[in-house]
Amino acid sequence: LRPRNATGSAAVYGDAALVIDLGRRRTRYAVACFCVLAIAASRVVIGVHYLGDVLVGLVAGGGYLAVVWLATSGKRVKRAFSLAVVVALAGAAVTFSVETLAALGGALGGRIGWTLVGGRLPTATPRTGTVAALFGLGIGGGLITAALATDSAVVGFLATGVGVATVLAAPVAADRLV
Repeated sequence: LRPRNATGSAAVYGDAALVIDLGRRRTRYAVACFCVLAIAASRVVIGVHYLGDVLVGLVAGGGYLAVVWLATSGKRVKRAFSLAVVVALAGAAVTFSVETLAALGGALGGRIGWTLVGGRLPTATPRTGTVAALFGLGIGGGLITAALATDSAVVGFLATGVGVATVLAAPVAADRLV
């Protein structure tokens, strides 16, 4: 799908609202909904997508989230990453591009990263949560951003994979360092 920002934001922010145990559930859902709609609207406002394309992207992202959530009961993270690998492989088989290889790298990085952290993340304190966020977003987010800015499918694959694994490892690293 071309409106990948809408698709990705629906899946990622929707998942975050479902799994992050912070604040009230309605507040999490409202914040996620606002972020998804703001991203989707921005694509139409700046003229890079038609409204219909963005709506299809939102439905695809939400549908993907629903399928993964139901298939994993919201708790089987390895299975969720494995499903993401299958979807990314299918995407790369249909359209070989920087974006599809970055998606595959991110899915594999998530699957491998989740295994390396032992399938569990430590309970965060305000201090370790801050360190994890700075580390994960700084390094992992930087790698993912670099991956999406490159014209090389190999660099996109590797940088996104390492970036996602870094984001997953950040809470464990912060717990051990702080």
